[in-house]
Amino acid sequence: MRFCLFLVATALAAQPLVIAHRAFEGTSPIGSDILELDLSVTKDRHIVVHHDSVAHLTRAQIPQVRGAADVFAAARQSKARLMVETKMDPGTDPVWFATQVAQLFEQHHIQDQVILQSFDHRTLQTMRKLIPTIPLVLLNPRTELPDYVTPAHTLSPHAIQFINFRLLTPAIVKTLKASKIPIYSGTTSDPAEWKRLIALGVDAILTDDPAALRALLPR
Repeated sequence: MRFCLFLVATALAAQPLVIAHRAFEGTSPIGSDILELDLSVTKDRHIVVHHDSVAHLTRAQIPQVRGAADVFAAARQSKARLMVETKMDPGTDPVWFATQVAQLFEQHHIQDQVILQSFDHRTLQTMRKLIPTIPLVLLNPRTELPDYVTPAHTLSPHAIQFINFRLLTPAIVKTLKASKIPIYSGTTSDPAEWKRLIALGVDAILTDDPAALRALLPR
């Protein structure tokens, strides 16, 4: 609930949230409001923090990769806010994946610190049933969709739309804001794009350089 209120308060503010892309795989979190990370499933069904597929590898083959439980335990201690993506492989059952992630959230007591995002919206639908209070982000393809409102409202009254920064236009932003759907921009570290997105009024920007984006924002 506290995190939901934080999102609402930020949406009403004049400047967007700064989200550190791949914050646990090299991106410095300095300047960020939220740390983004990807969860992947190994061949032997361990959940790890990794941007790329590890479905062909066992956990023992990638000892250098951090486990999800390790990262969530650290987040609990630091109270960091996380935006967690479920990275799907063809052989991964989305219901199983979302159920395992929900159990990890509850085990580490970070339900109030997380947002869940996915291109596979079935994992979001499952999470909605398991932990209804967690904000959900619909990731979208790199092509403009004819309708961003209906999928968000169908998923949850508090769903967030995540759209490639190149696709975001005044018309899309106006439509989503009229429907009270928060808008998160896809990853960019281009200052010119940051300025355009800020002027459009997006609610969050994902970037590989959160410190520079933070410095650009009005104080």
